[in-house]
Amino acid sequence: MASLQGVFGGVCWLLLGAFVVLDFAPPSSMADVTRRSSAEVSVNTPAGAPQHQQHTHGEPVDPPGASDRRAANAGAAGAPPGQAEEGHSWRNQREKRGAERRGEEEKRGAERRGEEVKRGAERRGPARFPDGQSVSEIQLSSSSFSLFGDSAHNQAMVYWTGYNSSVILILTKLFDFNLGTVTDSSLWRSLDLGSSYEKLNDRLDSRLVLSYLYVCPSNQKKILLVSDPEMDSSVVVSSDEGNSFHRFSISFTIQSLLFHPSKEDWLLAYSQEHRLYFSEDFGRNWKLVYEGVSPGRFYWAVSGLDEDSDLVHLEAQDPSGMLLRYITCLAGSCAESRKFPFPGRIDGGSLVVQDDYVFVQVTTVGPTKYFVSYQRQPFQNIQLPKYCLPKVAGVSGVLLANRKQGGRVRTFISFSQGQTWRLLTPPATERRCSLPSCSLHLHLRMSESPYSPDSIISTVYTPGLVIATGTVGSELTNHNTRTFLSSDAGNTWRQVFDEERRVWFLDDGGALLAITGALVPIKHLWVSTDEGRSWLQYRFSLSPLFVDGVLMEQDTHHHIITIFGHLSHRSDWLLIKVDYRSLFDQQCASEDIQTWPLLNQGEPCVMGQRQIFRKRRPGSRCIQGRRHLKLVSSEACSCTPYDFECDYGFERQSDGRCSPAFWYRGPGKGTNCTSGQTSGYRKVVSNSCEESVEDHFSPRMHQCDNTAPSGVRLSTAHRDLTARPHTNITFLIHTHQASSAGLDVQLDLGDGVCVSLSVLSHAPDSMTHVYTHTHVYTHTGIYRVAAHVRNNLGAADSQLFLHVTTPVEQVILSTPRVLLLGQQTNLSALVLPDTPKTAVYYWWIDNSTEPVVTLEGWLFIRFHRLGLAHVSLQVSSEGVVRQDSSVIRVTEVFRSMLLGFSPNLEEHNPAIPEWREDLARVVMATISQVIGLSPDWLLVYVFPGPPTTAEVFLLSPIDTNSSQTHTHQSPPIQRRQPVAGENESGACSCPQPELGGVSA
Repeated sequence: MASLQGVFGGVCWLLLGAFVVLDFAPPSSMADVTRRSSAEVSVNTPAGAPQHQQHTHGEPVDPPGASDRRAANAGAAGAPPGQAEEGHSWRNQREKRGAERRGEEEKRGAERRGEEVKRGAERRGPARFPDGQSVSEIQLSSSSFSLFGDSAHNQAMVYWTGYNSSVILILTKLFDFNLGTVTDSSLWRSLDLGSSYEKLNDRLDSRLVLSYLYVCPSNQKKILLVSDPEMDSSVVVSSDEGNSFHRFSISFTIQSLLFHPSKEDWLLAYSQEHRLYFSEDFGRNWKLVYEGVSPGRFYWAVSGLDEDSDLVHLEAQDPSGMLLRYITCLAGSCAESRKFPFPGRIDGGSLVVQDDYVFVQVTTVGPTKYFVSYQRQPFQNIQLPKYCLPKVAGVSGVLLANRKQGGRVRTFISFSQGQTWRLLTPPATERRCSLPSCSLHLHLRMSESPYSPDSIISTVYTPGLVIATGTVGSELTNHNTRTFLSSDAGNTWRQVFDEERRVWFLDDGGALLAITGALVPIKHLWVSTDEGRSWLQYRFSLSPLFVDGVLMEQDTHHHIITIFGHLSHRSDWLLIKVDYRSLFDQQCASEDIQTWPLLNQGEPCVMGQRQIFRKRRPGSRCIQGRRHLKLVSSEACSCTPYDFECDYGFERQSDGRCSPAFWYRGPGKGTNCTSGQTSGYRKVVSNSCEESVEDHFSPRMHQCDNTAPSGVRLSTAHRDLTARPHTNITFLIHTHQASSAGLDVQLDLGDGVCVSLSVLSHAPDSMTHVYTHTHVYTHTGIYRVAAHVRNNLGAADSQLFLHVTTPVEQVILSTPRVLLLGQQTNLSALVLPDTPKTAVYYWWIDNSTEPVVTLEGWLFIRFHRLGLAHVSLQVSSEGVVRQDSSVIRVTEVFRSMLLGFSPNLEEHNPAIPEWREDLARVVMATISQVIGLSPDWLLVYVFPGPPTTAEVFLLSPIDTNSSQTHTHQSPPIQRRQPVAGENESGACSCPQPELGGVSA
């Protein structure tokens, strides 16, 4: 079911040990850590400088001052002045000016920050815990690390190189959001889990700017770094965890990488030009695999299913360049080995290859169709129930889901794989809250980063323990969020914090770490070893720290966590390493372990079995190994109706029975009339009940009819196959078969609606029996309408294609303003009103005498002549033709930059297209004078606001620092920026009036 998410979208779920969480909100996209989101950290420690302070016995860390760190950094350059300035004078001057400026600013802001932190602490008061919950101080070992000189770097990436390894790699970088490029970077390595770091830039080309860091999953000693393409297009590889590096130039820009699951030297690289490349020597040499590949839709072979380990699965354009196909081929010889496993076009972004399954979807007329191939067999159409919300993942266990009912979002729990649901019981301390009007509701959000916890967490190594943030009341809200915990798989809940906290598992036995989730600097963390009943407080820093994230080790035997953040928005990155080994004094003994039965409101049978688990006794500070047996015993129960789910075409009724849905046609009973038909039930996947009552749900036998259906014909009442939206259309089904107990008549209207015999009107005439139905289509399109008549002796079908159209009112052609010679581009059109599949598009390119005719509002094309290219598009529908035109400047080279104007610019101007054209001419003339370039080599386009922005194209091959490269890499860690009205320390300041002006 995990693979279905990529195809169907509607459900976001997470496997939490034995628990599955579903949320009907769109899932968040994965992202790296920013300076307030947490995914990856950076450490920058120059050689020879004081790097860290080691503290024990619970002594909090006192981070060194920013000015002291910069002085140490300046005195530890480690290279002769002439050599340091060679090729880097611009960078050194910038850093010098920046250091002076930041020093003055931080000096002036020190008092403001101190006062603000003091006021914030007074406002927040002491740590808040529920009544009766204790808190005491704890003593742990910690040390701090300041990233000297990297204060300007606003992004960072951190990786542990593998289990049982003490190597940490950190890449910090300065990403210019205006230019869209990385302009500076540092690479660091620690050999002792972060106790000390070495800067590795000297082992690389010092002028090299790195943008991304990758670690090979099958051999984590191998790392690969990608340089920023604006500076240099190359990859840097290491096979010894960063001891040595080799650099190789490449001819394309890497957007993403996919490592082979078992071949450690095999890589697939996806470029910004939608090309897929293959390397079998870990980045040294590359070979083009295929062009026109969809982003993120390429997969390596699955061992045991695909015969060749170098087979790749692709979603890409077919040789004509017009359709997307599912393609398989060998990475090293794709053109010679190319195959098309699915016999037709597929929708963009729909290919999912997951273990035994391959999923695709196809949208033509009417509802989208989904297809699946199991173990690489031919594709089969997936039967999905109509008019049903997505329900459950195929994983045994407890389900949590948020559902919107009557405008309210509420949280439900199921112990029967979604057969029955109930609201969450509120904590016992909520005496004014009682079911069903008031209950507990949880946020089921997935984190954007692996280094920041989800809003709800659990683990397979601590069965029954669930921690989540949420609210108590009639519905889920985003205010008054608190933190709750369940020790019995969601049956009962306790409040552990009266505010939102970020919580992690410290070990495999259920120890917990918590820090505040608010956007304020903090000095404390909290630890619990008894499932949240009491908390130990540790002051990890004397100065409040804006926490950007917490780095948890991949293997818990080290017992190390790293907190990373910054003292202010312009200070150096700061890492604080905390060793919590002293929490656990010994290996777990038998007296430290307890048994725990899984119950459903006291009922011991869950998913058809009685299960008893073992886990560490709350409060026992002992080490429990990950491979420790968690399930003690499992005994099957007798089956009940709720151990079965409703079969396809059946729906659960209020009395618990499964009855046929009105749209269900039924599979028929076979021509020999000896086969039965489904009873409407099938056992829930992974349910282990004993099937003593299964005969009650077995297929039933039915009486045969005398003749098979014949003479089936489908038509419309007015004999026409065209219609307008929102008008009545009457369909007629003619058949020689009279209505009988075994007759099934269905009308599929092509828009997701299917009506059965009970809805159709029956009007027999002298020759045939006629069934009628009137329907209204709300959207334009071509709809496949099909009539199905069947009984136990056979079936007959008839179909027609109805064109629901409307005249074209407006056409808006979208083209790039400037294009490189020979570069492929996509011309697209917006047609109002929308007319999918019913309009014809005529593309006139330059002085062509014949248009390119398509049925889609887009066209891929390349221009091979310099100068101005003229494009005109005509769209025809229902005899009405509308046209729009555009001009594209085709050049061999260009640079672009974005301009921003004062936010109040349009308040004092007419803000109409003519005014923006005049403004573009003024900007072009001004830039022409400033840079000494003829206006013939400039193009300026002003976009409507607010705020007003403009894009300037420089068509001359001059060297400029304002070039913009459009990249599509996944976003890395960002330094948290002050919100509107907030200065660098988090304090608010009054906005200053801004004069009209422009900034690049």
